[in-house]
Amino acid sequence: MSAAVVLRSLGILLPFFAAGAACADEADSITALDMDNHESLAALPQQDEAVSHLESCAHERDATACQPVPRLCHRKRSLVHRKRWLALRHSLFTPCPRQEPLMPTWNSGSTWNSGLLWGPASPPTPLVRYQPKPHKQTMKRQEYYPTRLGDQPEWHFNYADRLTENGAAMGLLPADVAASANDSKHLGYALGTWLTKVREFGPGSTAELETLKLGTGGSPFELPEFIPPAPPAGLTPVLPGALGRIFRYVQAIKSAPGYTEELGLLLGIVGGEDTVEHAAPEFSLKTELGDGCHCVKIRFKKFGHYAVAVYSKRGTGGLELLGIDTGSPYEDQRPLLVPGQPEVREYKLRFWDDGVENGNWTEVASATVSL
Repeated sequence: MSAAVVLRSLGILLPFFAAGAACADEADSITALDMDNHESLAALPQQDEAVSHLESCAHERDATACQPVPRLCHRKRSLVHRKRWLALRHSLFTPCPRQEPLMPTWNSGSTWNSGLLWGPASPPTPLVRYQPKPHKQTMKRQEYYPTRLGDQPEWHFNYADRLTENGAAMGLLPADVAASANDSKHLGYALGTWLTKVREFGPGSTAELETLKLGTGGSPFELPEFIPPAPPAGLTPVLPGALGRIFRYVQAIKSAPGYTEELGLLLGIVGGEDTVEHAAPEFSLKTELGDGCHCVKIRFKKFGHYAVAVYSKRGTGGLELLGIDTGSPYEDQRPLLVPGQPEVREYKLRFWDDGVENGNWTEVASATVSL
């Protein structure tokens, strides 16, 4: 065997021999005590210093300042140092007591991502009984857009004129103002003079059709020609959906920096206050076919109150509360008492505010359910 091979073998084996003589993990290890021989620790100053360090650490360590300590190897120990080793073993190999932070219990109000762990903590927060906020009664406003067809043309022309006059003062873009005013003038014209002329033309056209069918005479018959009234000056063509565009632009107007309620009243986009006192809700019934049932849809008006209490009676049973509803409509989807047998259901409503029913009962209304 060549010298190079021998040296290489020794280079590989020497670390293993060194590891057998040492007994620590990585950087925090110290030179092991050679317990196979019976030399005195006094003859090995380095080992004696190591054991003294361990004794000092064992006496000084506590729960608040515990540092990692070197470990003695678990080889056979000399009788000279057996007692010294046994005295150290308990303190050196007993894990340091750790100070865990106080941790909340499941009902202490802490969440999973609050940075705290589960465990004993302060006493749970007492439950607070829910107290509903008092309902603030406000005066409800009526819809600003007229419901009567005869009032709508005047509203459209007023809106267009006032918007053109005050659009710049409210901070609106001129192009948007012109487009909305043009939409409104088209509707004012169509709902006003044009519709009136069409209605006048209708009966005359019907009479001409009777002449065509049963009339007499020697002259050729000609259908009457409808001549529409002249539109307002300056109208430009518009796309369908003019009224929807106006309603959406009204919301933009009310968000403009220069908008005030006085200007809103001038344009006609603020409804008047509803001064009528309503002692009870108003509602209507409609039966509709649903998924496997003949449902009753209850549309109601609560006139500024928070909710309504919906009651019903059917068969020989008494009046029962179906639910508290804050938004119309309410749907009664109960199955029939007797499958396949139609039944009559009676309904009546009351106002509901701050957890208490109030006001007068409505009149009883009924509907027949057959599925």
